[in-house]
Amino acid sequence: MKEKPFFWYCLTAVLTPNLTQRESLFTKVHNTIYQELLVDIAPNMDILLGLMTFMSWKIYCAKPFLNFYSHILTGVVCELGINKAPLNEQTILQGFNRAAGLKTDTAMSRTLEERRAVLGCFLITSSIASSLFKSDALRWTPHMEESLEILASTKECVGDELLVWLVRIQLVVDKSYHLRRDGENSHSSPLVTDLLQSQLDSIKRQIPSQLTKNNVISMYFSNAELAIHEVFIKAPIPTNCPDPQGLKSLHISLLATKSWLDVWLCVPPEHYLAVSFTILFQFCRALVNLFKLSTLDDPSWDKNAVQDSVNLLHYLDQLQINFKRSSDHLGQDAEANIFAKGVKMITAIKERWGPSLMQARQYLPATEVANPTLQNTLGNSDDFRLDGIDDVWMMELLGFL
Repeated sequence: MKEKPFFWYCLTAVLTPNLTQRESLFTKVHNTIYQELLVDIAPNMDILLGLMTFMSWKIYCAKPFLNFYSHILTGVVCELGINKAPLNEQTILQGFNRAAGLKTDTAMSRTLEERRAVLGCFLITSSIASSLFKSDALRWTPHMEESLEILASTKECVGDELLVWLVRIQLVVDKSYHLRRDGENSHSSPLVTDLLQSQLDSIKRQIPSQLTKNNVISMYFSNAELAIHEVFIKAPIPTNCPDPQGLKSLHISLLATKSWLDVWLCVPPEHYLAVSFTILFQFCRALVNLFKLSTLDDPSWDKNAVQDSVNLLHYLDQLQINFKRSSDHLGQDAEANIFAKGVKMITAIKERWGPSLMQARQYLPATEVANPTLQNTLGNSDDFRLDGIDDVWMMELLGFL
């Protein structure tokens, strides 16, 4: 605690169950970050670890902050130089002293804590980049690859092995993000999609047996498959020449959304407070893509079969129940309760998406789909604007989706 007071303060803040008290603690965290990084410009490992903790578990904020803080996190990593080999860390003055034959400080070896931290920073910034599409992740370097291999072999801490495999999965997501950012057409080619999927399948085959049933690993795999294949959900399949790769990607996306949501429903609602923002972003990606697949207006795609096999309204009902249980478990004022806001969000989603889902099931009696609100909703981007929900936190969760 004495060595890293800010880190421990952030841990205390995110572990505080009372959300009103949490916000009070988080205000001090914001102020410390502002003073240490933007005024004093004095980054250190204590600040870095605290910032990572704060960003990962401050799952509610009245104003969007993750994209901005992602840049700050990247800046701290680069300033500390933990993303590159220690021998390359020298100032201009140190370089001059070395050339003049003067004594210079001996390069320090990289600690496991530093290696762990830089991998965690990549995981955080890549999750933000692939969800918000506003910035890039911390650039992957050969030294970070070295850190990944060293952590994989040493396994000093219990969570090291899990971190290593999450990073390996996220690296595939990051490749998919860059391809999509630089040009969607290249990403939607069968060759590129198959290559990314084969890389992900290779990682699956190498996963240690003790991690194969880990919920977080399962969620990351499903999210990665969505990141690879979801581009085909937006691209219409030619009716005169059906695209086998497109149909295959749609089916993979459907199975991935179902798998992700099934795992989420296995998480006890009482544990939701420990869920990080990366999982919440994945949660929204799964929901939005399942809605798109359930209402995709394409003659080659059977919407009725989709809704029969993976019923989005059923999932929304279960999610609403679980958020309510989590909210009740906290026993706090709903206005200061993050999970009460979750109930509100799911309610708004059901009201907004319900008519489109009913209209997509064309075999239902006309009385069940006759509703004036259905006009011009299918395929409309307004389907993702939730009436009555102007909370920027909820809009940030939906990201670019």
